[in-house]
Amino acid sequence: MPRLLRRLMGDRTPPPPATPFASPLASLPPSPRDVEQWDKWQIAQTGKAVNIITDDTRCTATYMKLTNEDVNLALQQRCGCTGLVIFDNTGVYAAHYFKNPAFLNEDNFRKQVIRGLYSGMKGQRPLKGRFQANTGAHAWLIIPASGDEPWDLDPYRPQWDWIASTVKDLVRGVTFHESKYNPLDQGIAVDCEILDSSARGRMLFKYDSRSGRKYLWSEYKQLFP
Repeated sequence: MPRLLRRLMGDRTPPPPATPFASPLASLPPSPRDVEQWDKWQIAQTGKAVNIITDDTRCTATYMKLTNEDVNLALQQRCGCTGLVIFDNTGVYAAHYFKNPAFLNEDNFRKQVIRGLYSGMKGQRPLKGRFQANTGAHAWLIIPASGDEPWDLDPYRPQWDWIASTVKDLVRGVTFHESKYNPLDQGIAVDCEILDSSARGRMLFKYDSRSGRKYLWSEYKQLFP
């Protein structure tokens, strides 16, 4: 019997429960060890997401509110660059920083990264004022695990620490994380092919407006939740 007719006849039987939200996890391969399926899923998802890299020559950063529309943000072709993702229940801020020239010296870094976080610049929306204090925000700094030399396993630690302290100053109460990935050299043809055909070099943030769930992946790792 139609629900409206039942109500008119005085039937107070509650309606059936809504169909539960199909989590993005349901579309992931059963195991991260299934590399082929994981690669296909990451390529498809990052391909239809908003790309954080909007300029191939400069560092970029964007901010999106989390409201009643789904949000998908992605980084692709990371091969030594640094990524930053910050989110709470109200919005997500994501940035991409080229190691060259932004990380080459202190002056470049201050002008191209720190200034962008505080006041913004061409291609970068500012972080300052985006998040209220103590809202349960999480920040992930996604960094290369090595530099240009095999012995250089933490090549930009002063710069990364500077980003961390700046984020903590601008987003009070944020929980700060780091995640490392093994960078490929984009100058080598075989590595370019790997970046195009696998999850290597990719980062994906997803927000589902129906459930309020947020997810963050980097290559083959789920970082959040």
